[in-house]
Amino acid sequence: MEDKSFETRLQHLENRLKTPYYTRRVGLSRQENPLIRGGIEFFSGVAANMLLGIAVDKYWHTYPYGLVIMFLVGICTGFVNVFRLVNKKPRS
Repeated sequence: MEDKSFETRLQHLENRLKTPYYTRRVGLSRQENPLIRGGIEFFSGVAANMLLGIAVDKYWHTYPYGLVIMFLVGICTGFVNVFRLVNKKPRS
C-alpha cells in the first residue's frame, strides 16, 4: 500500500514541478493576472504621456513644463486605465 501512495505522491510532485511557480501559486498565467496587467496599463499611460511631453518641450522649447504637465496627465491616464480594468465585467 505504501508503494502506491509513494508513487502517487511522486507523480503529484513531478506534475507540480512541470508547472511554473507563479502559475501554481496564483492560479493565473501572466497575461491573465490583473496585478501585472494593471501595472502595465498604468506604466504605459505614464510613459506615453511623458514621451509626448518631451516632444512638446523640444518643439516649443518649454523645458520642463511640457514634461511635468504631461507627466501629471499620464498619471491621471494610468489611473483611468487601471480603473477601467478593475471595473471590467468578467466574460460569462
